[in-house]
Amino acid sequence: WRVRFSLLIKGRMPVTKDLPYSWYDTPNIHFCTIRDFVNLCEELGATVEKATALDANGQKIGLSMPWWFWNFFGQQAVFLLKRA
Repeated sequence: WRVRFSLLIKGRMPVTKDLPYSWYDTPNIHFCTIRDFVNLCEELGATVEKATALDANGQKIGLSMPWWFWNFFGQQAVFLLKRA
């Protein structure tokens, strides 16, 4: 419940005693939220040129909303990135 609560409040994968690594630096499977990925892009100096959220069937979500809201509705996201 702590991990889920942290996801709800912060929108990012938490680093805890049981999950001691950042989502992109783990030796395990790489779970991340859309916000986590956007943050990684910022840390690496990549620019998000275009992005879209997809539903469980891989179809574009028809709702017009900011990317940070996609975590609630999207199962996946596709990003077009540009190097800095």
